[in-house]
Amino acid sequence: MGVKLYPTVAELCQHVDAVMIENVDGRPHLKHAIDVIKAGKPLYIENPRRDT
Repeated sequence: MGVKLYPTVAELCQHVDAVMIENVDGRPHLKHAIDVIKAGKPLYIENPRRDT
């Protein structure tokens, strides 16, 4: 399928133009978001929709 895995977000950011963080289980994604921002990449964070 041509999918490449990277051991860290910082290394991933060296090979992409932008990052989308998809969070399906409610885990915090702040650390990954900070790594992307530090790398200077555009970032989109998709939060799961929840019924309240």
